[in-house]
Amino acid sequence: MIKKLMFLYISTSNVFAADPQISELKAELLNLERQQIMEEMSVQEHSWISPLFLSGSINENYDSSTNVDSESKNIDISWSQDIYRSGGIAYSIEQARASGEYNLLGIDREEANYLKQIFTLKAQIERDTLKLKQIDFTLKNRDIDLMIIMK
Repeated sequence: MIKKLMFLYISTSNVFAADPQISELKAELLNLERQQIMEEMSVQEHSWISPLFLSGSINENYDSSTNVDSESKNIDISWSQDIYRSGGIAYSIEQARASGEYNLLGIDREEANYLKQIFTLKAQIERDTLKLKQIDFTLKNRDIDLMIIMK
């Protein structure tokens, strides 16, 4: 039993000793998806803000009878926030953050699945390599047995 546990420990430590990495392209794709989620989260957090309206005008008048130019300038800035939406602002910010975190966890889960596949394949390769070595040793032992029998 102890030998089996030691073999299991040694084989798993060999498998996981070399830290497999996701390919550069896949890692870049995952990072771009994370950045996109962060941008969407930022947009959603600030979507409750009503737009700011800015308008301006310049009026020029010329009085031909008095030869006087007159000019008037007018600038108007307006921003309105609905009173009934004020209670939902905190909720919309919180919902945007929660949604973004959920989507980021989805990306982390996808990356974990890729790593799991890599580890599984690496373990299978290691297992098959050891099986091939075992078969090679078995064939060598059979050759030795055959040589003993033939003498």
